Amino acid sequence: MSECAADPQGRPFFAMVCYGPPHSPMIAPKHWLELYSPEEVPIRENTPEPARQRARAFLAKYYGLVGNVDYNIGRLLDWLDSRDLAEDTVVIMVSDHGDMAGEHGRFGKKTYFEASMRVPFLMRYPRRWPAGRAVESFVDPSVDLPPTMLELCGIPVPRYMQGESLAPLMEGRAERGRDHAFYEICMEKEGPEKFPIPERGVRTRDWLYVRTPEGPKALYDLRQDPLETRNLAGTPSAAAPIAELEAILRENMTRTGDDWAFEAVFPPPNFQTHEDGDAQRDAFLREAIVEP
Repeated sequence: MSECAADPQGRPFFAMVCYGPPHSPMIAPKHWLELYSPEEVPIRENTPEPARQRARAFLAKYYGLVGNVDYNIGRLLDWLDSRDLAEDTVVIMVSDHGDMAGEHGRFGKKTYFEASMRVPFLMRYPRRWPAGRAVESFVDPSVDLPPTMLELCGIPVPRYMQGESLAPLMEGRAERGRDHAFYEICMEKEGPEKFPIPERGVRTRDWLYVRTPEGPKALYDLRQDPLETRNLAGTPSAAAPIAELEAILRENMTRTGDDWAFEAVFPPPNFQTHEDGDAQRDAFLREAIVEP
C-alpha cells in the first residue's frame, strides 16, 4: 500500500487485505487467544446441550481473533489518516461466510441457517457518506460489491451484472433496496468420487425457503421462529408461503440461466491439497501475525 500511495503520478490505488483469523487453524498471539474465557461467552438458545461446551470454547477463541482483526484494521485506518488519504478512500470490510458455532449442534459453514449465511459488511467513504448510516434492506456482498465499486469509480456497470450498487442507499438517494436475498450452494461429498448436492433458496424478512431439485427442503417462519428451530416444509400451513417464495426463486433461476447443473474440472488448475495448504500456512501465516 505504501508503494501504491507513493505513486509519483498520483494515480488511485486498490488494495485487498485478507486476514486468516478467525478462520481455522486459529493461530494468533497468546494475548488474543486468551482474551476471553469460555465461561463468560454467551451462546445462542438454539445450541443443544451436547454442543454447548464446545461452542463456548470455540467462541472464546473466535471473539479473541475478531479482536485481533479489528486491531489490525485499525492500523490500516491509522495509516490512511497519517497520509491524509482517509477522506477520499473507500474502505470495505466483509467476510465470505459466517460460522455455525453450535447452533443446531453444528459447526462450520455450508448451510442455509443464519449463522452460516450472515456476514459482517461495513463500508466507509468519509468524503461522500455520513458516519453511522445503517442500511436495513437486504444486501448481498457477493453480487452487490462489484457494481458499487464501479459506480464509485465512475465506471459504467455492465448490464450483465446481477448485483445492485449500494451507493444510492449509502448516500440517501434511495430509501429501499432489495427485499430478499438468494441462497445457493453446490456442495460436494468427500471422497474420490465427488458429486454435487445442489440447494437453492430465498430469504425475505419473514421467511427462509430452501429446496433441492427434488422439491422443498426447508421453510422457516422468521417472524415466529427467528432461531430457525421449526422446519415447516411438508406441513399444511406451508403451501401458501412456499408457492410465493417458489415463484421468486424460479424467476431468479430463469433469469440467471440456473438449471441446477454443476460442472467442474477435478482436480482444478493449480489444485492444492490439504498437505500443501498446511505447509504454506506454517511457512507464511505465522510471519504475517502482528503482536499488539
